Amino acid sequence: MKSNVVFTDLTYPYEGYVAIEDDMIYASAIGVVPPMRNKGLFRKFIEDTKETYKTIKVPQPSTFLKEILARYGFVLTHEYFEQAKENIEVMVWSFGNED
Repeated sequence: MKSNVVFTDLTYPYEGYVAIEDDMIYASAIGVVPPMRNKGLFRKFIEDTKETYKTIKVPQPSTFLKEILARYGFVLTHEYFEQAKENIEVMVWSFGNED
């Protein structure tokens, strides 16, 4: 698994960390560039990511992000995080469970 890859995409005004394994992506610490907020680009980012990966996971999402991701078909789950030695919240979308 590739991990701790920082992404800054010019198509989408976001920064964060991703880990990619086959057809699954973990996207963490997703930050929106402030001048680009409220333009529908986050939804486009999610839609495009759904076309590329069969599973998308967002670990430790904020309450605000949980609400947004739930609207896009993500469900709240828990996974064991080895480094922390505890279960953490993860919002998951999987192909076949579209919104």
